[in-house]
Amino acid sequence: METEINQQAETTNENIGQRAENRRLIKKILNFKANYLNWFCLAVLVSLGIGYLICSNQLVSHNFSFNKLQKQVSELSKDNKDLELSAMQLESYKAVSERVAQLGMVVANGAEYLEVKAGEVAMR
Repeated sequence: METEINQQAETTNENIGQRAENRRLIKKILNFKANYLNWFCLAVLVSLGIGYLICSNQLVSHNFSFNKLQKQVSELSKDNKDLELSAMQLESYKAVSERVAQLGMVVANGAEYLEVKAGEVAMR
């Protein structure tokens, strides 16, 4: 009976030793995988950070370009209004009559108009 108990104790000790070995092996594998997982997470975070910096840099750059173009549109709009005002002043009756007098033009009286009859017309 003692031999059976000794055998069972040895078997139990072997099982306990095997279990402990299995636990150590599992911890080693999990620790190894966790280490890779940590490095992978770090790489993903660094990549996301770099991507964020690139996107924000592009956004700021486009914003500066947009503001510059908006300022240019504002200046061109002001110039357009000034040119329209200048054109209106030059087309006014007073300005035209002054230029007519400066050029020495005279009023045309008795204008005659030609009547073109329907028919053949010479073309080049």
